[in-house]
Amino acid sequence: MEPKVNVVEGALDIHINREGYIYKIVNRKITASDREGAKVMEVMKAEQEEARKKAEEKELRREAEALLEEEKRRGTKIPRNISDI
Repeated sequence: MEPKVNVVEGALDIHINREGYIYKIVNRKITASDREGAKVMEVMKAEQEEARKKAEEKELRREAEALLEEEKRRGTKIPRNISDI
């Protein structure tokens, strides 16, 4: 027989001293303020992910353009469409 597990949703309050060490951790009930904060964090995460994707796309475009320029310098014919390959 498996032991019964009691799962309680909570929020951690972590107390840190001046030296940066944790001296107390308290698991407390979630409040309405915690839920509102979670909504704000969700929006922030979505914004950060969008910014990360845009930066990644920009970097990939920059790399592709550099490769195309290098191939042009070498005199390689670059197909315009995949069907030209």
